[in-house]
Amino acid sequence: MSYPYRVRAGRVVSFKVTLVNKLKTRTDEIFLAAKFPKNVTKARIYVPQGSRYNERCTRERIRALCVLPGLKKGRSYTFWAKAWVSGSARGKLYGYFGGAVTDTPLNTDPKQLLNEFGGSISWVKTKSTITR
Repeated sequence: MSYPYRVRAGRVVSFKVTLVNKLKTRTDEIFLAAKFPKNVTKARIYVPQGSRYNERCTRERIRALCVLPGLKKGRSYTFWAKAWVSGSARGKLYGYFGGAVTDTPLNTDPKQLLNEFGGSISWVKTKSTITR
């Protein structure tokens, strides 16, 4: 995962996330979440153009949720989470990224999966300083 240590208020900040299957078998579907508690006006998850990931994502104000197809052994997904930082933001920008492997179909609503897995997700926390 890569992210900026400094961000400018009123700009878009990108977080590059790569998921790698290090298991010896194919995984089931992958649920992925990105959330920003404050100082963000909207959040989105983007996949590379022409990638054919067949993802299903929801977009909300401070979080983005996706369900991705399973990964074969040794394969990876790369995507970008983008957050629009408020022009009046000050202090620190915290981002939380987490996910889980699930055996639900791809057409499952990601909001339902967040309610189901919310307590068991291991979150990766990022911290960036907001500059003017």
